[in-house]
Amino acid sequence: MTAGAVTAAVTAVPAAGLSTVEDLAYRDGLAAGLRAILDPAAPVPATPDGYTLLPAGCPALVERAGLTVLPHALAATEGLVLVRLDGWAQPGASRGGTRYALPLVAVRLGLLRRMLDAAVAHLAGRQSDGAPLTARQLVQAAVADVATTLETCAHALRTLDVSTVDNPGATGWLHARLDRADLTVAAMFGASGFLRDHPVRCLHVAALVREAWAPGAPADHGWES
Repeated sequence: MTAGAVTAAVTAVPAAGLSTVEDLAYRDGLAAGLRAILDPAAPVPATPDGYTLLPAGCPALVERAGLTVLPHALAATEGLVLVRLDGWAQPGASRGGTRYALPLVAVRLGLLRRMLDAAVAHLAGRQSDGAPLTARQLVQAAVADVATTLETCAHALRTLDVSTVDNPGATGWLHARLDRADLTVAAMFGASGFLRDHPVRCLHVAALVREAWAPGAPADHGWES
């Protein structure tokens, strides 16, 4: 699917506020971005089996029958908790419909921009043959590829209507692009980019959130969940 096909798949009306969500995620992280887009009056987004990741302390976590908080060490590093909504599962469907698919793109964009900036700074501080790693063509190509993904997804946020996105394939294409870009940025940090205590973990956790919050988005992040 091309970027033009994504635009044609939904009503092209500006989605107000998503650029603000992106900036918030860039500045304050994944949990803050999710809090900004979570609608307390809507069904809690979850997988067909009733699992989801939610920001710690959000209203949806108020004690209620059928809600079980489960341990998830990686999610906890980003201020999230893994929840099982017992008895709320909907076989063959995901709770919350597609309302969060496009807003989640905004959250993930903010995180990706933040981590790309950190990766470029990291590589600029490392040298090979007397020159910073950012001078290498392969590194420049990787940065350019991620920058292209950022611009493509940002354009979608400016033109797609958050209230009318009902085609999982449209936003799914954007999430798949972000999955691949996330993996590229994580690799820029070398082996440390795949450790739990590295800040780039936010990209991995965001890909896990996508599985519950953006139904129909194909998994293309390259990590084992």
